[in-house]
Parts: sequence; C-alpha cells; structure tokens
Amino acid sequence: MRLLIAGLLLSLPWQSVAQDCTCNAVTSGPLEWTRGQYQGSTYVFFGTVTSVAPPMPDSNETRDQPTFIVNEAFKGNFKGGEVRGADCGSGILPGDSAMIFLDGYHRIKSCSIRVKGITEQDIRNAVRELSREEGSWKRRQTGGMDGTSSTTPGKSK
Repeated sequence: MRLLIAGLLLSLPWQSVAQDCTCNAVTSGPLEWTRGQYQGSTYVFFGTVTSVAPPMPDSNETRDQPTFIVNEAFKGNFKGGEVRGADCGSGILPGDSAMIFLDGYHRIKSCSIRVKGITEQDIRNAVRELSREEGSWKRRQTGGMDGTSSTTPGKSK
C-alpha cells in the first residue's frame, strides 16, 4: 500500500508538466482558433520563460508562476515578468518559448506549447495576421492619426 501511495505521489509532478498549455480544445482551423484566443486576451506576445516559481503558500494559486521576457508583442503592452499559470495546467518550463495569451489579470488563457490539433507555427502565423488586421482597423478608426500618413483630399489654399 505504501509503495502504491509513494508511486502516485511521485507521478504527480510529471503529470502536471505533461499537461497541455491550452485550456481550449482546437475544434476549428488554426486561424479561427487563434482568433478566439487573440480576441479574448488582453495581452498576446511571443516570449521566453526565464524561471518558474511554485505558487505562494497561503494563496489561492494552484499553478506554478512562470516569468517571461517578451521577445515580440502583438497585443497590449505587457512588459514581461511573472504571470499566473493557467487553471488547467501550463506545462511551461524555463527556457521554453511560446506564443502567450494573457487575460487582464496576467493569467495565462492559453499558449502555443503542445496544443493538440494545431502547430506552433500555425499559431504564430495566425497571430501575426490578426495583429496586422487589428493595426489596420485601428488606423482606419483614427484616420491615420497614430503616426501613419493618411492622404485625404483637401481644399486648395
């Protein structure tokens, strides 16, 4: 009996590392799945994990807390730092690089690590496309006042 309990306890850390980073199953094409993650996130970036800390004692957190450096930002202004792990398990290790989708509380909604049904490159390509679409839409809404040039017919003086 003790061997069985010891074996189960030893297997727990391995199981959490093996969990997929995604909380949402891929049930559509890469662009559609990524669009849902992108639109539902406050911050989207490609980053590298520098460290992973266990949850703080006496906190409500149950998942490890990874710290990221941002290599390329696509949405929001996340400067890097510690984030809250995904409630469904992240499986993120120091040195991993991934596309990260965060909510407004710096909690991982999803990422591109071991997502079943979609490749990391598909996710990166879709995020780049969505980021360009969003930038184009914002420029149209502001009339090009975001630092881009906009030619509009004007009156001659």
